[in-house]
Amino acid sequence: MSQTGYSQYETETNDIPTEVLKKLAHYYNTSIDYLLYETDERKPYPKSVMKKIKIVYKNYPKIIIIFG
Repeated sequence: MSQTGYSQYETETNDIPTEVLKKLAHYYNTSIDYLLYETDERKPYPKSVMKKIKIVYKNYPKIIIIFG
């Protein structure tokens, strides 16, 4: 990434793409809220059940998931 592009993130003239934020949070084992100074809690959030369902659906799109 260029120095100009990084500087624009720091000065908030450009938004960091969601996928980049997700990768950074994963890399640093923290939450996106912590990266964006929305919380002082460094601990990442628990993994989402919906993410697991999304992965299953992606691999097996004909499966029907019923919540009870």
